[in-house]
Amino acid sequence: VHTHIFSGMSVLPILTIASSLGIKKVLTVNDHSLLCVKGTCYDKDVCKGGFDCSCEDIEKLAAKTFNDLDMYNLIRKSRVEHIIIQADEIICHSNYQKKQLEEVFGKNKKFSHIVYGM
Repeated sequence: VHTHIFSGMSVLPILTIASSLGIKKVLTVNDHSLLCVKGTCYDKDVCKGGFDCSCEDIEKLAAKTFNDLDMYNLIRKSRVEHIIIQADEIICHSNYQKKQLEEVFGKNKKFSHIVYGM
């Protein structure tokens, strides 16, 4: 299974089924998906990203799920950890994005960087 993901939240059921069937799973992470809820964080000057976010989109989603901001960010981080655990490889579009993921989840051989268009 090779999938391109933005927010990453809807990919977890696909990975779970593929894992149960022993299928290899490769994710190509678009922009700052997995870190940014809407995948709209393009550089560090626009959004700090990560899982202690308090942007307007996060606040709306937290309220929609009846969670406070800290709990919602914790839930997001847990979901992303499950995605990373189940994936065989995660292709990042930039070294910056790869470093961000490594800062949060530690250096992992699953993270690789391939420039778009390669």
